[in-house]
Amino acid sequence: AALLFAVSVVFVCVSAAAPARPAAPVTRPVALAAVPDLITAPAAPAPAASLPAAIAPRRGEADERGAQPRARENPPATATAEDPSPAAAEQRDRRALLVRVLRSDTDASVRRSAAWALADSTRPDEIGVLIAALRGDADGGVREMAAWALAQSRGEDASAALTEALRRDASAEVRATAAWGLGHRRHADVAGLLKATTDDTGEVREAAIWALGQQRVEKAPPELVTALGDREARVRLVAAWALGQILDGGTAPALRAAFAKEEDAEVRRALFRALAFLGDHTSELLDKALASKDPELRSRAVLMLGGGGPGIWPWPWPWPQPRPMP
Repeated sequence: AALLFAVSVVFVCVSAAAPARPAAPVTRPVALAAVPDLITAPAAPAPAASLPAAIAPRRGEADERGAQPRARENPPATATAEDPSPAAAEQRDRRALLVRVLRSDTDASVRRSAAWALADSTRPDEIGVLIAALRGDADGGVREMAAWALAQSRGEDASAALTEALRRDASAEVRATAAWGLGHRRHADVAGLLKATTDDTGEVREAAIWALGQQRVEKAPPELVTALGDREARVRLVAAWALGQILDGGTAPALRAAFAKEEDAEVRRALFRALAFLGDHTSELLDKALASKDPELRSRAVLMLGGGGPGIWPWPWPWPQPRPMP
């Protein structure tokens, strides 16, 4: 027993004196090693989601009172001369080719396509070549497309070119598109638009009146009241709509008179809309609306009889003219 006790004591002493086995190194996962960087570095902003095509702003679209479309507040990215990236250089080269084609190609259809491709440009050289095409191209189709492409371009030069085309171009299509382009400006040449309300072509008169409705004037020009008696229904329609935008109380008698004798259903709706927005809820107006053969007009009158307004009255706004192909 004494021998066994002595052996035990020796074993314990040897175990205590032996060096401890080194602990196995802990391998830190790569993901954990990056944690400090993730904590200290600012998070990168998430990429903005693109709008679905069904709700994305269309070309030239504005809000109901003529404000410029949100899409135009952030125009498409255009490479600048200061951007040294290869992608930007390639984009500049492509745009330079379009400018050259619009200036010098001998085929009008090719020049027209080039003008279409330069739409919404923000570069001065590209806007300049569109203005030159609007003022001087021999082909009316090219000039018309240049006017369309300049509709959203900002700057006095583009506005002046559109106004000049509205006044002087021999092509009715060019004049109409120039008026449409001026309608996208909050401070267009009102005098030029007023003169165009007497143009020989109804399409030009219609576009000019629409553009006037886009201007935030306080008093309705007499030319708009006169247009309520235009020989073409589309012109009368847009004149009634424009007066409903301006909301000049002095035009109410003319609107009532036009409503009483108008035979076109769509024009009558526009006249009733203008009067309703002016606050005319008289029994005389509602009686005439209820006697109409147009169920939509009668429905609006019933809503007003019930104590409400005419209801939500959507309008094809802002008369977009998208051109997915030149």
